[in-house]
Amino acid sequence: MSTGSIKLMALGLMAGGLAGAGVISNQISASSGRNQLVYTDRAEDGMTREEALGVAAGAFRGIIVNYLWIRANDMKQAGKFYEAVDLAKTITRLQPRFPRVWAFHGWGLAYNHPVQTQPQEERL
Repeated sequence: MSTGSIKLMALGLMAGGLAGAGVISNQISASSGRNQLVYTDRAEDGMTREEALGVAAGAFRGIIVNYLWIRANDMKQAGKFYEAVDLAKTITRLQPRFPRVWAFHGWGLAYNHPVQTQPQEERL
């Protein structure tokens, strides 16, 4: 093969890849909007004060989320499970794309909280 034909094939592959990426990007963007997996960028009615503060903090949102993680862990250790659940919802709303948030709180809500709140006779 000549270098010209190789360059032409590479250019065609690049154009096809860019076109495919554009289509997939639009589908992913639409799906994230439908499933509410986007960062909130404005305060809305019904937000908790932590969520409103996180939205207002902008780039410093991570610091507020770290504080909420510490508070949720302290509440869990103190046996205040329902308050920890509320904080878990707030954290996942402020950082919906951070998979560790979902894994940690999913595990806690599914396994740790029921075991520590139900009497021994009710657990199987």
